[in-house]
Amino acid sequence: MELALPSVEIGMLRYLRQTVIHAWEQALLPTPGPVHLNLPFRNPLAPLTQLDTDALPPVFQLEDFFAAITPSISGSFSSSSSLPLSLYQQWHQCKQGLIIAGPAQPPNPQQYCQAVAQLSQALEWPVLAEGLSPLRNYAQLNPYLISTYDLIVRNREQLQHLKPAMVIHLGELPISKQLRLWLDECQPQRWVIHPAHHNFDPLHGQTTHLRMPVEEVSRRSKEFNIDKLKVKKSQKFNRESLEKFRVPSFQSLTQTYLQRWCHLEAQVKSTIDQKMTTMRQLFEGKATWLLSQSLPPETPLFIANSMPVRDVELFWKTGNTGIRPFFNRGANGIDGTLSTALGIAHRRQSSIMLTGDLALLHDTNGFLLKNKFVGHLTIVLINNNGGGIFETLPISQFDPPFEEFFATPQEVDFSQLCITYRVEHQLIESWEQLQQLLNPLPGEGIRVLELQTNRKADALWRQKNLSKLATNIGMA
Repeated sequence: MELALPSVEIGMLRYLRQTVIHAWEQALLPTPGPVHLNLPFRNPLAPLTQLDTDALPPVFQLEDFFAAITPSISGSFSSSSSLPLSLYQQWHQCKQGLIIAGPAQPPNPQQYCQAVAQLSQALEWPVLAEGLSPLRNYAQLNPYLISTYDLIVRNREQLQHLKPAMVIHLGELPISKQLRLWLDECQPQRWVIHPAHHNFDPLHGQTTHLRMPVEEVSRRSKEFNIDKLKVKKSQKFNRESLEKFRVPSFQSLTQTYLQRWCHLEAQVKSTIDQKMTTMRQLFEGKATWLLSQSLPPETPLFIANSMPVRDVELFWKTGNTGIRPFFNRGANGIDGTLSTALGIAHRRQSSIMLTGDLALLHDTNGFLLKNKFVGHLTIVLINNNGGGIFETLPISQFDPPFEEFFATPQEVDFSQLCITYRVEHQLIESWEQLQQLLNPLPGEGIRVLELQTNRKADALWRQKNLSKLATNIGMA
């Protein structure tokens, strides 16, 4: 493992603490053995004064810094008693807790969603569900599902009421930069549930890893009869009752932590729906919003990197369609985009790929699989002529070099490209046209549905509107 250069900056000290904890865990599980740490130092390597502990922030408290640091718990290598009742009691006694569900591709999505729902309802904690998780597509299982968290945490007025004391996050954190910044600011005690022996905490907070699937944690909650520990609430509510009204009075609800989250979710979803319903221009975010409501049940959906995954997080509506999201995140996530989508769709239910132009162009050779491909793939192509994600960065204000070296527009005629590979192509000119082509889907072949969007106009819409979608919420 590589460590960074020594620093007394508080964020780097947290990074050092969590990296050493992770190294210790790796030395013990799953197979005990040595772990190598590379510790770089600044030149010259002489006994010269470089850093002084006096430079630590005055508020730094050593005991607080190492508080709540406990050993990792592994379901694969420990008995059921390794997850003690005291841990569930600790969770249940916390009335300001969150479950954060990051990207997930479980073998059995419904079973996964049922396990998360059971844990959520036992603890009465809301579930902030990433769009790359199947949770949003099994919404009927969990009345405490929150899909608009990225927009909610942009509202500084509400954040003082939403600060969590404890967080359970399932696997990796969601993509949302807003959520990550907020968690880093709050510094709650956190537990990561995932069977893999990786460090799933990019924030380097006070984190304990429970190396087991959430299904096992949920199953053990039954063993401990967690329901017997629950304090009965005088008021019960569910998502259906919240959805009956568009903008209800916040004062009409008991202001518990859970109810506050669910109430804000209902309000922000209503605002998004109003915006999208009346929008006529081909805005790339609305394509995602429309897909979430239009696809046949259980449709496999491959989501390309860059703006598509972020639009899914922002605009994918909760529902009960059982749609299965697939993705390939990471530094090389753009590689093999089309080929992966074809592999998912091969000999399977008719499938969808949501992609930008650059991700598709990066793997056009995937079209050569056409003659061996069995099944159907519809490619919803968001052609904004370049890398739209870079429009959100400060470099977009400097042109040159922005257009040539960052946006990199390719000026490709996709209709001609599809002719080359003998693939069907349709240019989408209205939302009604797109919706009609999404359900039912064809049974065989490859089809490209191209939406030509304005990259700079879409970036401007986000800049002007995303922070406003969650304003004036939580008020009578």
